[in-house]
Amino acid sequence: MILANPGGDLAARLAGGSAPASGARTRFGDCADLVKAGDADGAFRRFCETVIDPGGWDKVPEPGKMMMRDSAATLIGQARERRERSPPWPCARSRALLINGARSASLFHAIGDAMRKHIAGARRVMIEGAGQAIYLEQPGTFNAAALDFLAMR
Repeated sequence: MILANPGGDLAARLAGGSAPASGARTRFGDCADLVKAGDADGAFRRFCETVIDPGGWDKVPEPGKMMMRDSAATLIGQARERRERSPPWPCARSRALLINGARSASLFHAIGDAMRKHIAGARRVMIEGAGQAIYLEQPGTFNAAALDFLAMR
């Protein structure tokens, strides 16, 4: 399993008692409303301002924007999901590579830390010079990390 900047709401029990609030459910709901109104760019501008930083949408490379626009309707479904605050990582039995961009929001780093702690044998990679769209911002480094992980036995 390879996860790049895994997100969501982190339960305090998995974060060592201090889970940063992500507001993911509210953010997805607000963004889904904008998508329904036909404003995908507005939806992702709002989303990026919370997961990257103010002006984050402007920092996303055009291929990343195209990919997000193409999958905009998925936000509507995500807003309706009723998930637990954190998945049952302690029972994960597969190998896992957790990749974070060094410039990603602190929430993604906290989730990566918690997952590394609770998934036996998980490997963690931090990619310098990358934010949310790791595979677009540093494709060579991202691909090398993924291929190295896949080659491990």
